[in-house]
Amino acid sequence: MKGWRYLSTGWQFFIAIAGTSLILVALVLLGVRSYFSYNFMSYLEAQERDRMSQVAIVLADYYEQEQTAEDRLGSVRAWRRALQAIQRDVFFNPSKLNMDAQLVFEQLHLETPAGRTVFGQPIADNVAVYIYLANPFGEPHVIGRLSAPKPTGTHGPIDEVFQAQQTSAFVYAGALALLLAAAVASIVSIALRKRLLSLAKVSKSLAQGNYTLKADARGRDDVSALAANMNELAGSLAASEKHRRQLLADVAHELRTPLTVLQGDIEAVQDGIRPADAAHQARLHQQVLHLSRLTNDLYQLSQADLGALVYHWAPCHIASLCATWVDNYQHRASELGLVLTYQVQGENTQLVADADRLQQALTNVLENSLRYTTAPGHVVCTLDMRDAHKVRIRVEDSTPGLTVQQCARLGERLYRPDPARSRSAGGSGLGLSIVQSIVQAHHGQVHFKPSALGGLHVEIELPRNPV
Repeated sequence: MKGWRYLSTGWQFFIAIAGTSLILVALVLLGVRSYFSYNFMSYLEAQERDRMSQVAIVLADYYEQEQTAEDRLGSVRAWRRALQAIQRDVFFNPSKLNMDAQLVFEQLHLETPAGRTVFGQPIADNVAVYIYLANPFGEPHVIGRLSAPKPTGTHGPIDEVFQAQQTSAFVYAGALALLLAAAVASIVSIALRKRLLSLAKVSKSLAQGNYTLKADARGRDDVSALAANMNELAGSLAASEKHRRQLLADVAHELRTPLTVLQGDIEAVQDGIRPADAAHQARLHQQVLHLSRLTNDLYQLSQADLGALVYHWAPCHIASLCATWVDNYQHRASELGLVLTYQVQGENTQLVADADRLQQALTNVLENSLRYTTAPGHVVCTLDMRDAHKVRIRVEDSTPGLTVQQCARLGERLYRPDPARSRSAGGSGLGLSIVQSIVQAHHGQVHFKPSALGGLHVEIELPRNPV
């Protein structure tokens, strides 16, 4: 079977299908042939019994003529007298006997009902008929048993012709079945090979970076399922490639903006247009901080994609963690003219998590809310522990609000509903992406939707015991 893989797919399918068909045809023909042989032998035995029955009638007639009152039924003496009478008629009165050549036997054996041999040698594999003597008062009496060897061939030309015809029919039927099997195998193998070559063409196109070519996924067989999976893969790769290009463009844009500002300010100082005073230095420092924040966020996301972020799992009191998290931002919220409220629902419980990473995710969410909520406004943080299997943390804020379409894109890297405003607020566009990465590492989910307060509603859903 080592050489099997070096055959083309078409030949593999052809050999498999044609070979299976050949085996099935051979088994069917053998079965039909055996069945025919069995029935034909039964037919020959029935013919042999018919011939012997004619002899048995003659023997019964002579036995009845030669039997005396002193003889017991089927006695050897009566049979011998009957046989002597037959011999006399053969020589002196042959017209009394049926001398048909069809009634010639190579070997016969006659025995009494008691099993005593009258003439001939016992035959092991035989066909037998019983010889009966009429009884006017009831059932006929058995007076002997006549046997002959079982037939091994035909007796007449009609039988020979019939057997020859049947043999020819089997040969022609087998040849026709093999031709049909080969034709079907060729058609099926060509069709399957064509479909596989189409899939190979699509996979080669995917390997070359062309994701527009689609495979024919019509049907319900495994090849169609494979084609559908390849089309889905092509769609995913195309989306990933589009996202990658968009990400590169966005990163380049995000880096170019502060670098352009830095370059312009530095050149202005060099040309003597602007003095290098404290305000100018603060402006330069702000741009450097923005670049540092952007590069740090990008690095953290790349580490998360590579699975290189280390998580230290341990039981933590989620209520204490959230209370500390909100308290740390009360003063800043007051300075921004915002009212920060914290609510707890349900009884305090422990959560298996990485407390530091979870604190980072919650900080990003609250930073995002404080940064973009217009004063005077409200920010409401809620810890919901009423579910026996999950803990939910919600952050809702007041205006400005987002549409459902905008909420659906939150979490995408470098996505900003209002790019100019977000950049001026100091955001990198990666905070919520980091939140999603951390929450997913906790086997949780993040949901974004418009808030009833007029702004954004963020819900973090965490299992109590992540797998």
